Amino acid sequence: MSNFGLGGFVTESDQEGDDVKDTQTGRRRDRKDEDADGGGGGLERTTTDWERSPPRLHHLEWLRALSIIMTVFFHLARVFVVRMPVFSIDNTAFPQFLDENSTEFSLLNQDTENWRRDDHTWRYQQIGRQFGIPLLFWISGCSLGLSTDRHMIDDSMRKVLLITLVGCFCNSILWGLGPMDSRCGYWDRHSEECSGILFDYVVAPGVAGAYYGIVFQFWFTLFLLVFLMESHMILNALRDTFELVRDYDTFPPQISARTYVRCAFAVGIKTCLYVMATFSFYGTPGEEPPHKTGAAVVIGLMEIPFVGLLLIAVSATSSHVPAIVVRLAQYLAAVVAIFQFCLFQIPPTDRGGEEIGVFDGRHFIYFHIFKQMMLLGYVMSLTRARTSPVLSRAYPVVFLLLALTFPSTNYYRAGMVYPWYPNLVDRLLFTSGSFLQLFIHDRLGICFAEARLHAPLYPSLGLGALLAYIFHPPVIALMAPILEHFHPMAATGVVFGVFVVVAEPVGRAIGHKRPASIMVATGCDSVEVSTKKPEGIPSQES
Repeated sequence: MSNFGLGGFVTESDQEGDDVKDTQTGRRRDRKDEDADGGGGGLERTTTDWERSPPRLHHLEWLRALSIIMTVFFHLARVFVVRMPVFSIDNTAFPQFLDENSTEFSLLNQDTENWRRDDHTWRYQQIGRQFGIPLLFWISGCSLGLSTDRHMIDDSMRKVLLITLVGCFCNSILWGLGPMDSRCGYWDRHSEECSGILFDYVVAPGVAGAYYGIVFQFWFTLFLLVFLMESHMILNALRDTFELVRDYDTFPPQISARTYVRCAFAVGIKTCLYVMATFSFYGTPGEEPPHKTGAAVVIGLMEIPFVGLLLIAVSATSSHVPAIVVRLAQYLAAVVAIFQFCLFQIPPTDRGGEEIGVFDGRHFIYFHIFKQMMLLGYVMSLTRARTSPVLSRAYPVVFLLLALTFPSTNYYRAGMVYPWYPNLVDRLLFTSGSFLQLFIHDRLGICFAEARLHAPLYPSLGLGALLAYIFHPPVIALMAPILEHFHPMAATGVVFGVFVVVAEPVGRAIGHKRPASIMVATGCDSVEVSTKKPEGIPSQES
């Protein structure tokens, strides 16, 4: 069976049946069904057919589509909001205070006519930033881990590059048909300076200029290309180690010197990139962090414990290791990544004024936190059949952690798409919440998949999300006179509905006869696996 990734490329699954053939050696793998040594507090593991024929992970399809819809919502808000504020107090729930001399009255600006912000746009933006982009990078890593194709990374890079070029070409045409001035937002279209061939406004307003108007949503795919190139050797080393443990069930695995060299070389490359990025820092006097090059070196060297913990996670899939070690190693890797990108002053503090118009070395370093999320998703997918639940066994604790790390509903611009808070505690809480949600989606998705309770994503919704990601700027530009009368959330539904309608005949033409398999927001091939319930596992009825 086939399905489509972000670029609409067909892929075939090579995970069929209960007996899996190694595509490199031709060797058939038939793991023994035996209890794990050590126990781990009653969390013994067995190797079953459930590992060799895992259920389909429909939750990745849903998360991918919903994250793209959120992206469209954010972009619509930029078009139809008069000015993006530095901050916005979430005051929709407050009454009109009677005492005009009270602190509450002045804080909420109730001396003005339109003091209450009745739409929840900024609330949704503030909350969505914690998990929207992190989910897309995490799903990208998951898709790589689900594939058994050894050339998956190279194929994915070619497809992502093709998608980026096509999308940027489309955006460049849109830019050329407009006023070619990023200061010409939709509400400025009547100004004399804002006059274009077809449009008198741009879909990507701001101060960043033409490059932002052309790249726009494809900053994601550009960074994904960078991450795949940087992590190519690490991704292969992790898969080689995992397959070594899977095939021979040994611990510790006899990891080759070549694997260690590749990981060390990759860490060295990243450290050099971080140091080089410090030379492109800019800003007003006093804004540049002290000892910026030293901080870049430390951030680069923290890749060592992060990659080491990922190697431990894939190595611990052996039946000779207690069940909880795999997940604990993933938890610790996430903790390392959190401190790696939160301890030091990296991007500049947003102190108001114009938006940051230049993407410089500080943001390049900071956005590498998304690379760690991608790698974590890759390892989660590789080890999913051998990952024992830990915190989810006491799931009320997880909900408490969610409450502790939930962002404020007061909007703060905080720089760019993934906010940078000036206070360390706020950074740690916000970033911890991002990683926490990745683990929650991983565990819940697998639990529902194993119970066969997943609802497949309808093909037109998945393909519509794909088309919306690539082509939503021109549709917004064409429909702007209509969309301006809607709340951004309603406008998002209209735009997405257009692409779903278009996707229906397109999907039928390309052979979508059932809900698509994992649709990844990266253009990476996805893997379709059997949903047949293996023998020995009780049914829901029993």
